[in-house]
Amino acid sequence: MKKELLKELPQVLKLVERYRDKYPEVYIKSAARKVLESFRKEILEGRRTHILDLYEILEEQIIKECLTSLRRNRD
Repeated sequence: MKKELLKELPQVLKLVERYRDKYPEVYIKSAARKVLESFRKEILEGRRTHILDLYEILEEQIIKECLTSLRRNRD
C-alpha cells in the first residue's frame, strides 16, 4: 500500500499544470514541494492511506504561499 501511494506522488507534479493560469509558477513549485514532502512523510509513517484530498491541500498551500509573499512585500 505504501509503495503504491509513493509511486503516485511524482505524477502529481504533472497535474499542477491546472494551476498555472491562476497562480505564479514560483508559488506552485514551492507549495507542491511542501505538500509532496508532507504526504510522503505521512505515507511512510502510516498516517495517510490515500491521496484523494491532495489537490485541495495543494491549492490551499499555493494560496498560503501567495499570501505569505504579499505580507513580506508589504512589510
